[in-house]
Amino acid sequence: MRDMNTVLTDFYFDEQPCCPDWSGEMRYVVCYDIANDKQRTRLARLLGEYGDRIQKSVFEFFLSDGGYREMWTRVLGEVEVEQEDRIRAIPLCLACEKKLEVVGPRGRERGEVEVYVIV
Repeated sequence: MRDMNTVLTDFYFDEQPCCPDWSGEMRYVVCYDIANDKQRTRLARLLGEYGDRIQKSVFEFFLSDGGYREMWTRVLGEVEVEQEDRIRAIPLCLACEKKLEVVGPRGRERGEVEVYVIV
């Protein structure tokens, strides 16, 4: 497993975000390939606390800098990643987000909140 500080540095975006319209939150896509069932389940549950599952092993988040660092620190602290495993976090700035193409249900968008009405 890699040193947590190295990983946080690798994935932490600069203080100067690449997008001039940066609103304090960024869309992240996290995908993974974990061989061990127990570790894979643990990771899926943890990621589900922060965002939406969009495919079997892909989650999407809208997180602030602090929220992202908290999530990533928890991932590194709670999930045992073996040599053959991969967890990839992909930040999408607002400019990149506007180029996003989706076929099928789009899911939640920036700023949208899930609301449930019980009648």
